[in-house]
Amino acid sequence: MSTTQIHADDGAYTGTLAMISDITDRRLAEVALRNSSQRMASVFNAVTNGLIVLNSEGVILECNAATARMLGPAAASGARLWPGMHEDGRPFASAEHPVQRALASGRSVRDVVMGVTGDNGAICWLSVNAEPMRDELGAATMAVASLTDITERKNSVDALRQGEQRLQEIISMMPIGLFLKGPDLRLLLMNPACEHQFGYTMADLHNGSYAHLHSPKELAEFARRDRETFARGEQIDYEETLFNPALRQQLTLRTFKKPVFNEHGEPAYLICMSIDVTEAKRQEQALRELNEHLEERVAQRTEQLDQAKKIAEEASQAKGQFLANMSHEIRTPMNGVIGMAHLALKTELDPRQRDYLEKIRFAGEHLLGIIDDILDISKIEAGKLDIEQVEFPLDQVIETLTTVVAPKAAGKELHLDIAIDPDVPRTLRGDPLRLGQVLINYANNAIKFSEQGTIGLRVRRVAGDDTGCVLRFEVSDEGIGMTQQQMGKLFQSFEQADTSTTRAYGGTGLGLAICKELAQLMGGEVGVSSVPGDGSTFWFTARLGIGGTAAPAAAPPPASAAEPASLNGAHILLVEDNAFNQQIGLEMLEEAGAVVRLAGNGAEALEQLADARFDCVLMDVQMPVMDGLEATRRIRADARLAGLRVLAMTATATSDERERCLAAGMDDFIAKPIQPALLVRTVAAWLPARRANNGGEGGDNGGDNGGDNGAGGAALRRPPVALAGDPAVIDLSVLAQVLGYQPDKIRNFALKFLQSAEAGMAELDEALADGDVTRIRELGHRLKAAARTVGAIGMGELCERMEALPQAGPAAERGAWALVGQFRPLLGQIREHIINHTTIGDK
Repeated sequence: MSTTQIHADDGAYTGTLAMISDITDRRLAEVALRNSSQRMASVFNAVTNGLIVLNSEGVILECNAATARMLGPAAASGARLWPGMHEDGRPFASAEHPVQRALASGRSVRDVVMGVTGDNGAICWLSVNAEPMRDELGAATMAVASLTDITERKNSVDALRQGEQRLQEIISMMPIGLFLKGPDLRLLLMNPACEHQFGYTMADLHNGSYAHLHSPKELAEFARRDRETFARGEQIDYEETLFNPALRQQLTLRTFKKPVFNEHGEPAYLICMSIDVTEAKRQEQALRELNEHLEERVAQRTEQLDQAKKIAEEASQAKGQFLANMSHEIRTPMNGVIGMAHLALKTELDPRQRDYLEKIRFAGEHLLGIIDDILDISKIEAGKLDIEQVEFPLDQVIETLTTVVAPKAAGKELHLDIAIDPDVPRTLRGDPLRLGQVLINYANNAIKFSEQGTIGLRVRRVAGDDTGCVLRFEVSDEGIGMTQQQMGKLFQSFEQADTSTTRAYGGTGLGLAICKELAQLMGGEVGVSSVPGDGSTFWFTARLGIGGTAAPAAAPPPASAAEPASLNGAHILLVEDNAFNQQIGLEMLEEAGAVVRLAGNGAEALEQLADARFDCVLMDVQMPVMDGLEATRRIRADARLAGLRVLAMTATATSDERERCLAAGMDDFIAKPIQPALLVRTVAAWLPARRANNGGEGGDNGGDNGGDNGAGGAALRRPPVALAGDPAVIDLSVLAQVLGYQPDKIRNFALKFLQSAEAGMAELDEALADGDVTRIRELGHRLKAAARTVGAIGMGELCERMEALPQAGPAAERGAWALVGQFRPLLGQIREHIINHTTIGDK
């Protein structure tokens, strides 16, 4: 609405003129325009492509959100043309910029690829279109640019191009011929290997046709194979022969062809490969011709090999028989030597005689160990050493180990530490004898090369399930240790870590080699870790079955090493043709409380069995008139003798001999030379239950054989007063504590110490004469631990002072003379005390 005042001619107000106009349509048009502008702005910003409006100077007037995302700060209002780069990395010059070109030319600029750097430093590739906007005079006053992000598409195209390039390179370098053929049978592609095989290149073809390069026969064959491939619709391969014009020779090719069809199922092309087999065919032909002439030669060689095999088998049998014979011939006298020494040591002897006999027994047992090692390694090499599979308690193996090595460890004042992880099964299935053999060898070595500290045994489970497990056994010491070079020589026959140790410690070098072979036979392996001067850890693994809670009923119960077995009242028939061995076996068995009768051969044994009842028969194997195997077979054939235990006792300690004995019906196998404790334990384990019980109850004979477990037995465990002495000289009660106050052991260890000390005195004199203080220091270290073990504390302190001597110089020599001078009379006092006080408990 609008108003106008009306005045008269004289200027007087006369009224107001009001005009009212209907502006509804105009208001609606304004609202519509405003809404349209908002919609356009929304569309402008919603477009995923970048849109930019620039003036004629290239200054940005307006842009949408997509542009801001693509160009970042370069898209700010008032900014000039954004920078960019070509695909080859060159920057766009001002005149090259697509917007500048559109403004300058007044024409549209399309699909310019431009790279811009984003805020994160990555390159964003854009496709840029620029459109000039003209005024009524046709001048380009503004420009509109659209930006499309083609980064992903460009990366895909680049990757595809690179992949094609790599594929071309692979095809070019392939040693196998590769070629493509079209449905019209023209060649589309050949790689260099194919060109070499065919003898021409793609440039030599006429629009892919090779008709001018082959004979009609070849062309017909090529066409037939191509049509066959398309017709079958699957890959074919065949051999063909073609003439190579470049090499001017015939080549044999193995060709593979696979058809490819288009989406309509029509033939598109063939993928073909060819391999030159000319030389292989030539060699095949030559080999075929050679084989034709070889048949006769093979027949001749086969005959020669059969003869050689027969000779080798005879040699192997001869070797096995030789080993068996040698075992028997060596063990028989060894049984006499060791057995008689054992019996003689139980008689009244003066110290010198006892010393001689101890040395005889020790040397005999040492020689027996070497013989066993040689036989074992021979059996392993011949493949005749088998691993048994019987159920056994692990505690039995550990107990046997402790029985064997504990006295040796105590003699050197070494502590035994045994640790078995809780998850180790207590009942296993395997070969307890061979398992114990490896453990004893490891433990003996640890003791041999240690002067102090602890010998440790650890058993742990490293793998397994409900039926079997792999156990790892580790024996560690704190001894002399080894270098890496020395460790590399271990576990080989007749090899030791250091040959100098052979003189210092003895040994053949067979023990660890046997341990390795036994571990491998048990499904395991061996190893060692060591630091020089800091001890060693030897380990092995064994794959063992997991047994039940008890041993099989057929096996005898193991005798505890801690509880001496008793044969009180047992009636035993000893069948032995050697009078020497008869005496040894007789005295050992009678000493254990058995009632023993003798037979000189198998026939005499059968006669005595017909006249009297026996609880057990100890049967030698090799005897005149009738051997032990035949006698055992006849015993098993006699129903009256059912249940009678027959134990083999032979010097032929081979697995074959053991199998022969068991096959003949014997219950167990005892190898000569006979170890008294082992003999008694083995026999006791096989005695009838009532007999074992009678022995344990201590009947009439039990009192004479120490069967009384009452106060009298306990009294033997109290330290005898006569053992005590001056620690400055020797106090044997110290040794008695270690050995459980067992008189025989105390005497043996004391005498062995005396022998060692006297040998050390001789070495000290020799070192003193040579002025070798270093050797005196070493002898002091070596003798110190043994002296303290037996209670010779004064000598131990004297040895410690020797060990602490300076390495050289006048003061060291004067000190050495003084200490060795004190050592000699002290040794005499110790000798006198040991000789006068080591018969305690014999009576």
